[in-house]
This record gives sequence, structure tokens and C-alpha cells, in this order.
Amino acid sequence: KHIEKMLVIGPSAAYLAWSEEFSKCFDKNRKLQLVRITGTLQKRKKVYSSFEKYQIFVTTYQTAYRDISELKELLATGKWLVVLDESHNIKKFQGGLWAQEILSLADYAHRRIILTGTPAPNDLFDLWTQIKFLDPSGMIFGSQSEFKRLCASADAIISIRNKLKPYYRRIKKSELGLPDFKIKK
Repeated sequence: KHIEKMLVIGPSAAYLAWSEEFSKCFDKNRKLQLVRITGTLQKRKKVYSSFEKYQIFVTTYQTAYRDISELKELLATGKWLVVLDESHNIKKFQGGLWAQEILSLADYAHRRIILTGTPAPNDLFDLWTQIKFLDPSGMIFGSQSEFKRLCASADAIISIRNKLKPYYRRIKKSELGLPDFKIKK
């Protein structure tokens, strides 16, 4: 009841999982329509113009970057949840084109979620844009310069961990109740 529609931005490899698995996560009695925002500009514009038909929209970081204006208009139509799947794709601390454009969507989202198994593949600076997306006000990490000073401190990891503790949830595979995998030859 807090959101009306959902936009998922992730790698194209995630399309299949979102397409197949989303129905298992939502009310079975409610028919949710998922659409991929992909293809030519003409095809993508057709999706944007008929957005009322769909509840879940899935696209890539590349397409989101190219269609940033259209996505902002889409998000302005109601209460949207924006999910960044493999959010480390926007990890660029300074100068990243994708990161800056995706960050600009945060203000248009009613709710925001990031999903990643690798939040800081290079260094602590990789966290700033991801947390900035979740917290556009900057209350958690502050500005880039404030975060840079925090990372330079002797107890940087402890300080960052303490700031993230209320917002961070690590889920181990054992907690998911997944069946054992089988290798087929």
C-alpha cells in the first residue's frame, strides 16, 4: 500500500530472474504486468506512453542513462519503488556518468532499495553513491567531501559500519532456504 509501481534497474542478465520470479513474491490473486524497457527508442517510447498497463518495469543501467528524462517523467506519475539490482554498477565516486544520472532518480522515487553482493569491490568510496541513492538527503554519509574525510580517518571501517548498521541487511544463502543445487552434465 506504500507504492503503486516498481522500476528495477540492473544488468540485462537479471531480466530473466525478474521476469520469472516476481510473481512468486507478490499477491497471487493480483495480476501484475511486467514490462522490459529495452530495444529501440521507438519501442521504449511506446512502453513509456502506455505505462498504465504495467506495474513492474525492468531496464538496464545503460538504458536508464539514455532515458533519464523519460524515467523521471514516469516516476513523477505516482508512488514508485526504484530497485537498483547489482547496485555496485553505480559505484563511481566521482565522474561516473551512470552514477550521476541514476542518483538523480532518487528524488523521484517514493521508496528505494539497492541489491548487491559486492557493495565495495574496490574500496570504501564505492559505498557513497549507493547510500546516496538510498538517502538523497545525505543524512547517513553526508557530502562527498565529508565521506572522503571519513574514509581517511583511522577508524573509517568501524565508523562506516556503525552508520550503516540500521539500514544494512546481510542475508546468507543458508537463510534463504534454497534447495541444494545439482550440476547437470
